[in-house]
Amino acid sequence: MSQTHGRYRPFISLWGILFFLFLSLSVAHGFEIKGFSDVDFLKSTLKGDPNENGSFSLGAIDLYVSELVTDHIEILTEMALEDGGVDVERLQIGYIFNDALKIRAGRVHNALGYWNITFHHGKQMQTTIDRPFFIKFEDEGGLFPVHLVGVWTAGRYSLGPLIFGYDLMVGNGSRIMNVGATEGVELDPNNATDDNKNKAVSFRLQVSPRFMTALKIIGSGSFSKVDGYDSTGLRVLQVRQQILNAALIYDQEGQPFELLSEVFWVNNKDELAGLGTSRNTFYYVQLGYTLIDFLTPYTRFEQSLIQEATPTRAGDPYMAALSAVDRWIALVGVRYDISAETALKAEVRRVHERGIENHSEYAVQWSFAF
Repeated sequence: MSQTHGRYRPFISLWGILFFLFLSLSVAHGFEIKGFSDVDFLKSTLKGDPNENGSFSLGAIDLYVSELVTDHIEILTEMALEDGGVDVERLQIGYIFNDALKIRAGRVHNALGYWNITFHHGKQMQTTIDRPFFIKFEDEGGLFPVHLVGVWTAGRYSLGPLIFGYDLMVGNGSRIMNVGATEGVELDPNNATDDNKNKAVSFRLQVSPRFMTALKIIGSGSFSKVDGYDSTGLRVLQVRQQILNAALIYDQEGQPFELLSEVFWVNNKDELAGLGTSRNTFYYVQLGYTLIDFLTPYTRFEQSLIQEATPTRAGDPYMAALSAVDRWIALVGVRYDISAETALKAEVRRVHERGIENHSEYAVQWSFAF
């Protein structure tokens, strides 16, 4: 997760104890522990930016176990060591009836679009250094509910020349904590409770031709009610949120060409102040091509279009609480795969954000899996 995160939790914590218990049980049962991490450098040309002088940072140490414990039962546990603490990123148990029906329960990645359910916390898996800014993880300043605690049903099946996939999730709705504070404001997936009776519901549909499985056409959505609280615990916002997504993807291991393109329409209806529905759009397009087995140049453009307050129109309270504004990032980069387990990436980015001057960023990452 974010290396600039403001919270520094004590290492001796409940999650720390659970983490070491997780390691002990994994060893005792012979489970194979796998992991990811990265080392980063970032230089910004923006005056006053924390990375103006150029900064090295350590990525989270992401450890996970994924095992089929019987012919039908699977478990997955993923934990990240960061900022002196341990976060449970995913924790799920599932029953596999067949390829067309799998049921899982726990904390999962929300079935929104392609990126969020394909690329998890290990940056070695993705071509670029970072995720598109608007689908970053919640405690990195992300704007979407990328995690969900609840029940997940999924399946894949073939029908004639096409392969179909579906996902359906029901779980706790998210909330926004510390609204209006100078720090600590973030979207919270609600691991242990729900703030209202309206359960969050997400769906995802995917279709691919059998003769070209790298090509994927995806539609997905999420529907929930989101409450927001200030630092005293007072509820200061409530929106009924609708997120719709469409994606066109050409991506498959072993294929040299990569196309990732997604658009998200986010509508937030103000149910506390009754100020109507705000409409926001987010999208990204990423292209990459592996010239030789180990060298991949790539480019990406990502943008958020936020309904902000004007003299004649109310702004979006959800986006305002998360400090979301109109923003775009254009980047070019190159990835050099030293081996299947480690890669060097370098990027140049141009950043435009409402309220600050245009600036550039220069980033390098050494990511690895183990």
